[in-house]
Amino acid sequence: MWFNVILTSGGNLLTVIAFLRDRNIYSKPANLLILNLAFADLKVGLVSLPLFNLWWHYGDWIFGEYVCKWWVIVDYTATLESMIAILLISWDRLWMVRNIQSYVQNQTRQKVVVIILISWILTYSYYIVTVLLLEPITGKRNIDYTSDCDFPPNYYLSFTIFEVMTQFTIPVLALSYFNLGVFYVIRKRAKVGQVNETSAVGLSATADTLQAVPITPASGNDRLTDIPTNDDDMNARSQRDEDSTSVPKVPKHSLRKDRKAAITLTLLVVTYILCWAPYNVVIILETLSEDIVSKPVASFTEYLLWMNSGINPFLYVATNTQFRNQLKTMFSYGR
Repeated sequence: MWFNVILTSGGNLLTVIAFLRDRNIYSKPANLLILNLAFADLKVGLVSLPLFNLWWHYGDWIFGEYVCKWWVIVDYTATLESMIAILLISWDRLWMVRNIQSYVQNQTRQKVVVIILISWILTYSYYIVTVLLLEPITGKRNIDYTSDCDFPPNYYLSFTIFEVMTQFTIPVLALSYFNLGVFYVIRKRAKVGQVNETSAVGLSATADTLQAVPITPASGNDRLTDIPTNDDDMNARSQRDEDSTSVPKVPKHSLRKDRKAAITLTLLVVTYILCWAPYNVVIILETLSEDIVSKPVASFTEYLLWMNSGINPFLYVATNTQFRNQLKTMFSYGR
């Protein structure tokens, strides 16, 4: 359990450091979304897991009511924001592959920062209100803070169902739609055969947080190319597309990149479901009756949800070329 604390905290801290060290990384709006995910998961590693491990060690919650409410607010906010970050990354990828020209023109660092700040403000506000005001409003105290710590709304079935729908069911459907949409678009274009040698990296880029993505040229030929870095590049590439009359065949190695993209996208969805589904099932059962699920099983499902924050760096960072190269540079420094 403490190894998971080290893994989650260390993995996400390295992501933040790599982001700050490389100007090429933080110059891309999409990488800001990965930074946001790492920051949310880092809070899980530094706050959620250590206090839970101590609670499990002592057998009772020994930190009192105020620490409990602070811990619940930070924990629930971090896990929910981690889920939101995953959705934003997947949405960003889908927009990128569907219409790269619109993406380059409209998806700016400033807009991404605003979206991230709004998500954190709304998430923190939601949990501050529910944790601090629910008991005074209802006049009921269902938690004995001398030995236990919990999220107060978990004792109300209607609220629990609402939480499961908004924080698991709908996100799973959206996550599946976004990631399957990305793979469908790229796979469809590859199968048509309108792919040139340079653009073959488009599929593998899906696994690399899409450092290279499809673009619809001005000539109308549906092919793939790298993301333009500035207006001059965009104009130059449009001119090259207009002047080009040949359509090269798909390179053989692009099929391997197809499979790599499919595996990566599948892992994103399956990992999220495996980590979040058991917890959401258990909280509904516990709301119906406290005796249905044993405490060790309930604690395990909660811990499994937190493990997603330790896995995310490997899914979203280790498969990103820029982050991976920066990590290699960091670990090889001084050799």
